Amino acid sequence: MIAAVAIVIVLALMGYYAIGGFKTSKPAVTATPTPQASATVHIYNESSLVSEYSIGGTPILVFGCSMQREGLASSLYANRDAVERQDIINALCSETGKSAFCAIANTEQAVPATQTGKASCDNEKAVIYAFHSPSCAASETQRVILDKLAADYPNYLEVRYICTLTTQSDLALCNQAVGSGLYDE
Repeated sequence: MIAAVAIVIVLALMGYYAIGGFKTSKPAVTATPTPQASATVHIYNESSLVSEYSIGGTPILVFGCSMQREGLASSLYANRDAVERQDIINALCSETGKSAFCAIANTEQAVPATQTGKASCDNEKAVIYAFHSPSCAASETQRVILDKLAADYPNYLEVRYICTLTTQSDLALCNQAVGSGLYDE
């Protein structure tokens, strides 16, 4: 009798493992109703851009597809938000060469962006892919700066927010945020 129970337990565990119960990689995608309409179900699927740009953390900005910058301006700066804004403008000038950005660029203050190995996007406007996590305070701080820049340069700049999983709780948060339009993907 004990041997039969042990076999059943082993078979149950093997079945659980076979369907992915013990995976430790990214959390499984589940459907979560959007807060606005309970009849509408949004299923979050991680953007292919996360793997395309090898994104492993947040916040990370990709400028014009070919330049990448990680993090937020150091909290050691008394004027961190102004430094962050200037760094983003510097990268936009470097990537696009557009006078709207280059006229106010200050390359002495720049935190360098690195090459992504990809060609520049062929867009009329400069594009920033903002890889942010809903649980990342630095992402929220950076978002305010990016939203203000996009509002200041509506004819020259487009910001696309990519919800990026960094914690287990991010899956539910991304489901809600993408479903409500807070993130583009």
